[in-house]
Amino acid sequence: MKLILLITLTFFSINLLMAQTPDEEVKGAILTFENTEIDLGDIPEGIKKEFTVKFTNTGSDTLIISKVRAGCGCTAALSSEEVIKPSGSGEIKIVFNTAGRKGKQRKDVTIISNDSVTPRKQIVFTGNVVKAETDKKM
Repeated sequence: MKLILLITLTFFSINLLMAQTPDEEVKGAILTFENTEIDLGDIPEGIKKEFTVKFTNTGSDTLIISKVRAGCGCTAALSSEEVIKPSGSGEIKIVFNTAGRKGKQRKDVTIISNDSVTPRKQIVFTGNVVKAETDKKM
């Protein structure tokens, strides 16, 4: 009985895999980032570090970004465009306020869109907040 069940499950699994061809295009909008993990390196304490993350709509339909949400109050994020046509691009501007932060930091920004495969995507950035250098007078 177990053997028959195993053979049946194997048969159906093989049929499902063969039904999906790699040439099939995914329909809908696809949000594709150049990079979703950013290392900011050492950042002086007390500054606002600004950077951008570029993206492209690699899908066949218009991409709509409905929300860009920072993971904590020390980070702000804003999309340059909310509606992106197929093959169009834009960027997410991120500002990380290092005031009151020390040591290694790992923060995230969540982007919610009508992406047909993954409607919720994350950008993660890391950095090491170091003591700001002060003018040394002798």
